Amino acid sequence: MPQLPSGFHFAIDPSPVLDLIEKYGNSPYGHHLMQIEHLGHLFDHVDVHFFRPRADAGVATQYAETSNLPPEQLEPYRSGYTLRTIKELYDTWPADDQLAFDAFLDQPRTRAFLQQYLDEVARAKQHLLSQFPALPGVIAHWWKLGCHPLQEDYEDRDTSKNGGEI
Repeated sequence: MPQLPSGFHFAIDPSPVLDLIEKYGNSPYGHHLMQIEHLGHLFDHVDVHFFRPRADAGVATQYAETSNLPPEQLEPYRSGYTLRTIKELYDTWPADDQLAFDAFLDQPRTRAFLQQYLDEVARAKQHLLSQFPALPGVIAHWWKLGCHPLQEDYEDRDTSKNGGEI
């Protein structure tokens, strides 16, 4: 759980990626997984959490083993931002906070943390592709071949932040 120079605490939560794999890993909507090709695409599925004063000091919160623990008086809450949409808020931060946020994303341990979820997506995609000729496999192959009906709209999306990668 990083802290910016301004004192603001935040965390990243990849659970939406796991939810996506669970929801679409065996379904005809596998294109939601197939469209994740690099870390920049993964940013749509990694939530950013902020911290506020804890309402009930007796409630324990689970954190990843690699996470720094927040002060006991704080609790996480969903900010409503993902790593992609946080740019809107990021642009309003002081330069020191922006640099610290970028440095956090560029740390080897953050990269490794996110890479493990990108690897999970790759395994789910392989599973979808193995289902050919069943409908989920057909749709996954359409995406891989570049002829899925929704693919053109997705590839027009802006991935300019960090060049589409961390």
